[in-house]
Amino acid sequence: MMPITLPTTESLFNLLKPALGNVPVRGVVVSAPTGQAVLVSGQKIPLPNKTALSLGQAVEVLIQSQGTSERTISIRPLPSTANHVANESKPANPLLQTITRLLPEISPGNLTSPTRIQHLIPSAIPVHDSAVRVLLALFHQQDSIGTIGSVILQLLGKAEEEGVLESGKWGSIRRGMPQLEIKSTGDFTQLIKQAISNSNKTPEHILAQVLQQKGAVDVSRESLTSQIRGLLKLPELKQFLKKTGEWKTFVQQSQGLLDILDGTQLANVRGMNYPYIFMELPMPGDSVIQRAQLHVLNHSKGSGDEEENKVDSIVLDLNTTMLGEMWVRLQRVGETCQCQIQLTRSEAISVVSKGREKLQVALQQHGYSEVSVSVEPMKKSRIENLIQLLGQSTQLDLQV
Repeated sequence: MMPITLPTTESLFNLLKPALGNVPVRGVVVSAPTGQAVLVSGQKIPLPNKTALSLGQAVEVLIQSQGTSERTISIRPLPSTANHVANESKPANPLLQTITRLLPEISPGNLTSPTRIQHLIPSAIPVHDSAVRVLLALFHQQDSIGTIGSVILQLLGKAEEEGVLESGKWGSIRRGMPQLEIKSTGDFTQLIKQAISNSNKTPEHILAQVLQQKGAVDVSRESLTSQIRGLLKLPELKQFLKKTGEWKTFVQQSQGLLDILDGTQLANVRGMNYPYIFMELPMPGDSVIQRAQLHVLNHSKGSGDEEENKVDSIVLDLNTTMLGEMWVRLQRVGETCQCQIQLTRSEAISVVSKGREKLQVALQQHGYSEVSVSVEPMKKSRIENLIQLLGQSTQLDLQV
């Protein structure tokens, strides 16, 4: 296959030249809003509409110049993949192969194509089956961390009552599990504040303290993950729960919780690429909100660090008992604020629409000069919404 030669602008040339230098650099063909692009050194180079290249195909990119008058980008398919046929069910790329293999395990109906679901995978995590499985399952799991936590705490409380767990040891364990003890106040704002407050017990927060503070930081307390793993190894607890016939339940619930916690840590690795925070809110088992995932991210819509160029987004991915699934995105750009609410149930759209004007007034009272609120049906699945959200800023290099 012959190389593709593309003319380049001076700005793109100046952007790519430091990263590429004068030698060919390996890239990969990825999807883009306008069709296809080559991802190389964290930058996407749009491709013409009609090329013989296919998604996931490896290429070599060489930037060439003859003085300042003629600057081009040469894209050459690598020999090992020059005869690659576009077939998303059998991608040549290792990461796409991993995702394709795991998708049926996580969702028998397939969530979406492997080349799109790649955006859910931060570039810094290892391309390993277990890591990818845990992360994808995090965004697709239906069990609430609050429901799982209440089952675990109930079984541990029973073990304490029977004297299997010493009161002192149980108190220490319970103090290490604040993320599971969200109180049902009925006030969603307070639930979020409590979850954020409890997040200072995570390993990530402790590490951040170590990096930011010059003084001593208490790193002796165990994380929730280590507490759960330690409980699974307690022979007296295992013996007691086997007698009551609840050991299997305890193991299953504990493993489910560990998967969520590990997946959350992997999701937050995305913060190495750009400002991003993910939290799974442990809603109480009796809450009308069955699942609540919170995404906080920001990026720039243009060049420079001017305030009017900064885009701050908060997304709440909710599953409720009465309104069904909800996708709520609040986006701030300068002094403007946009709120988009998507719902899966038509009757829920009607109910929420009645409060649209009140929400708009409430946002205006927070000082925004321009506010818009929309309530509409959720045309895509929550996974597709998430892919679109994270894909806008992804710098994933599939060859890493």
